[in-house]
Amino acid sequence: DIGAHHPSRYSNTRHLYQRGWRGVNIDADAELMLQFVSARPEDVNICAAVGSETEYVLNVFDERLVSSVDSKRVDFEVSIGRRKIAERSVRGITLRNIVDTYFPEERVTVLMIDIEGSDFDALNSLDFDTLEPDRFPKYLLLETFPPLSAALSAPAVKLALSQGYKPLLVLPLSTILSAPDIE
Repeated sequence: DIGAHHPSRYSNTRHLYQRGWRGVNIDADAELMLQFVSARPEDVNICAAVGSETEYVLNVFDERLVSSVDSKRVDFEVSIGRRKIAERSVRGITLRNIVDTYFPEERVTVLMIDIEGSDFDALNSLDFDTLEPDRFPKYLLLETFPPLSAALSAPAVKLALSQGYKPLLVLPLSTILSAPDIE
């Protein structure tokens, strides 16, 4: 879960955890990640920004859900009245590094990316060109925005489609896709 935010608030992975699934939660906000350590002790919990850079500046808002490293998203949040409360330097890590480190022998079942404008950078850091197709995550849940008709044009979704992913479901704020070999 990239952009995990909180162990229970707006959390799809909480439901999976309660049903016995275990995984990797990643968020750039150290204060939020501390809550994962106590609430999800059987998961791997990482404080980092996922993408191609080795370091990012996290812009923290009073509504932590919309904190972002993406300057366009930060400008948008400020324009609608959100209050920025801090800027923090955070380490960057590639998605490929995460997959190779935590899933060296197995395939990721569900990869969720919801990181406020940086979804393409995160997904692209998986480096599809050098990743064996049988190691592509089985399912992707990517952040998209209304209108629903624009969801398949979102940069991260277009990247997934270019790698053979098939759209399964377009929801108001996310799109679910399946890997090329999943029937």
